[in-house]
Parts: sequence; structure tokens; C-alpha cells
Amino acid sequence: MSKHDVQKEFGIFRSLCQDPDAWSWKKLCGYLDRWEYDWEQDVFQEMLLPYLRDQLGRWPAELPRFAQHHWVEYGLKGRDVPQLEFCTAMQFVSQELDPRRIRKLLKSEHLRSITFLDLCAAHIDREFTAAIAATSTLPNLEQIQVPARHFHKYPSELISKIEARGITFTHPG
Repeated sequence: MSKHDVQKEFGIFRSLCQDPDAWSWKKLCGYLDRWEYDWEQDVFQEMLLPYLRDQLGRWPAELPRFAQHHWVEYGLKGRDVPQLEFCTAMQFVSQELDPRRIRKLLKSEHLRSITFLDLCAAHIDREFTAAIAATSTLPNLEQIQVPARHFHKYPSELISKIEARGITFTHPG
């Protein structure tokens, strides 16, 4: 991608960043995917990414910026997914969550902005809970949503360890 290409697209990014809502986030994700192979270029690193960091940092905290399903899946496979840097929430839906894949995802340094995990549709076991309790790559995690009917299945000592970090558990509905 040339500097001209980035400048041409910059107006689109600027426009999307000015209207913080779920639709703008979804569109922005599409553009982030479109340019994912150009992220390491100087023009992207020096111009667009700093702008996005600044602008998205101004979005309301109560507006979750969910990681796209395929970004989560790539992370579970151990792929570097720099787009995750801009996400504040992650939902596990149909992904296979074995311990090996969870460890790969939790190695990512791009998870620092995640404040919310939705685990309602995920099959969570002891090892997953232990990995969440032990990780340092989710320093801003505040809330984990789990279905109330399954909460008793989570190991109480790990729940206590997670709650000791200031993370709360909520239930939908």
C-alpha cells in the first residue's frame, strides 16, 4: 500500500471514528481486515494506527467493541492479530476452546484493551478458567459474562482468584 492509498482511505477511517456506534465499529473492522497485510508498513504505523488509537480511546467505555469472530479464531490458532488491539470485548461462540488454543490466544499482547468476556455460548472447563485466572495479557478485564445455570460448574478456587483481581461475573438477562 502506498502513502497515497492510506491518505485516500484515511477519510473513511476518520469518518467512522467520528460516530461511535456499533455500525461504525463493524464497518471499521471491515477496513481493518482489508488492510491487515499492510500494518507493518511505515505509513500505516506512523499515520493510521496512532490516529485510530487516539480516536478509539475517546469512544464511550460502555460501547463494546467486540472482536470479530475470525479474529478470535485466528488468535486461538496462534496467529498474530493486531486488530485485537482496538477491541474492548470478546465473545466465544463456536470456537473450539481446548487448553492449547486458549494458551495461544492468551499469549497475545493485543488483548490489553479487553474489558469484557462473553462466555455464555462457550464450553468452559477448569483449564480455561485457570488460564483466565493466571493470564497477565488481560490487565483491563473487568467483567466476565457466564450463564447462571452453569456458574456452579466453575471451580470456586479459580472464581475466587479471578474475583480477587477485581473482575466481576455477570449473568445475562
